[in-house]
Amino acid sequence: KNQLEQEEFDTNSAFEKRQLNFASEKKFAEKDKMEKETLAEGKREEKGLAEGDRMQEIAEKQADQSFLNVLTEECETKAHLWDQRSQTRAGELQALRAAQTALKE
Repeated sequence: KNQLEQEEFDTNSAFEKRQLNFASEKKFAEKDKMEKETLAEGKREEKGLAEGDRMQEIAEKQADQSFLNVLTEECETKAHLWDQRSQTRAGELQALRAAQTALKE
């Protein structure tokens, strides 16, 4: 009888140890899961902020590119006008020299 009681006690003891072990594993798994969910939420928030910043930078880049295009067009127009005026002045100077040469003769 003592042997049966000892076997039953050992069996119950082993069962309780397994139950306690499973409960501990479950508790740590739940804790780990909560930590990972918290970390994932933080990462999602960071991603959302980064995506917002990215969209803002894209919009600013497009605005800067539009401004650059306008400035480039204006500069090209002014350069073309400058070249025309320079050619006109060069022609006028050439005509003046020709007139001076003609007057000296």
